[in-house]
Amino acid sequence: MSTSPRVPGVEAAVAAGLILAATVLTAVLASDSAVSAVAADAGVLPPADWGTFTTILLRNSAVALGLFSGAVTLGISTGVFLLLVGAMLGWSMAVSVAALGVAETVLRCWAYTPLELLGFVLAGAAGLVPALQLLRPGSRPATHGTLPRALRTLGLALAVLTLAAATETLSIALTAQRLTIA
Repeated sequence: MSTSPRVPGVEAAVAAGLILAATVLTAVLASDSAVSAVAADAGVLPPADWGTFTTILLRNSAVALGLFSGAVTLGISTGVFLLLVGAMLGWSMAVSVAALGVAETVLRCWAYTPLELLGFVLAGAAGLVPALQLLRPGSRPATHGTLPRALRTLGLALAVLTLAAATETLSIALTAQRLTIA
């Protein structure tokens, strides 16, 4: 019987660290002129329907699968994807704050962004499981249970991303309703 945690903790910490570092670096380095060129469209809301939910879920699931790809590349592609996801989060944050301000950005994103971030960290952790397992003292290249553990973590990530997509769709609907009333 294995005593390892169900969610790979070290891998999740590495994934979260890479995303956070890239997010902060991109948000700090984002040029004001480049951000304002894109910021004009940041206030546009798509319709909130099943199509919106499906689009969000498919986009986030594709990112999660990219993050998981490190399970077959010894973590290399996961590391690259983590940095890219962090950079995109930082860029999105910079554009949104430039277009809407901090308060409106937080108001629109507080409900789903932590869920999406958690889903991406879990998918990244799943992609790092085989590589970091090889680095553990006394591990064998074909450690029994490594791939099933990574797949369980990916499944959890996809479940969290499904909840995030539903929350984001609801948030879009409520924001559109709030803006219509105002």
